[in-house]
Amino acid sequence: MHIVLGFLTSLITILYLLDRMGVNLGGLNPFYWRRRRAWAKKYRGDPIYAIEDPMEVAALSSNDHLSTDQTELIQSVRKHHPTQASKGGIWG
Repeated sequence: MHIVLGFLTSLITILYLLDRMGVNLGGLNPFYWRRRRAWAKKYRGDPIYAIEDPMEVAALSSNDHLSTDQTELIQSVRKHHPTQASKGGIWG
């Protein structure tokens, strides 16, 4: 039992000293690593794969060619039929 206590004490001492010297051990956390990896894949990925609503495609593909009536139609559809994408996606 005294060997286990000595090992744990030395491990805690080493981790404490590394923290005091400024060595960041947060990158060894597998949950942090997975979250960082998912964000990097999303950031570097093609934005077309992030589109969840067909209205976004219509708005992006014909943004310069929309008349005022068409713009109002899209906005009214967005208000009456909210989607997950419209809550935090391109529509903001």
